[in-house]
Amino acid sequence: MADDLTERCRRVAASCAATRIHQAARVVAQHYDGAMRAAGLGRTQFTVLVASTVAGPEGVPLTALARLLFLDRTALSRTLGPLEKAGLVRTRRPGDDARVRLVQITPAGSRRLARALDLWEKAQASFQSRAGEGWPETHARLGRLVEALTR
Repeated sequence: MADDLTERCRRVAASCAATRIHQAARVVAQHYDGAMRAAGLGRTQFTVLVASTVAGPEGVPLTALARLLFLDRTALSRTLGPLEKAGLVRTRRPGDDARVRLVQITPAGSRRLARALDLWEKAQASFQSRAGEGWPETHARLGRLVEALTR
């Protein structure tokens, strides 16, 4: 029994997609978090500012932003709190529906994001150099994996 259990665990350790992807995600996250630290942002905060900018000046609904970033609303709200306190984003209710909140980047947020983008570009170049020439295909494959698992 113990030998069988040990052998099964060795197979898990050698082939588990979740474990390998989690390891890769943590290492990549640490790489980008280190770069964003100089701008006073975490990687998720940076991503929120990017998505808020791409959404346009009218803002993006909180629910849509959470879905786009694969975060639950609670986690997104925890990320937004420090950004709002720092004046980098604001949330507002666009009408009578109290359930809808729009997230908008502020001018201060745009300035901080511009500084952070310079840092991101350096981190991205460093990452791509270390990841090697196969990175574009790996990136595309990860995109297909996300699509396949979220259908």
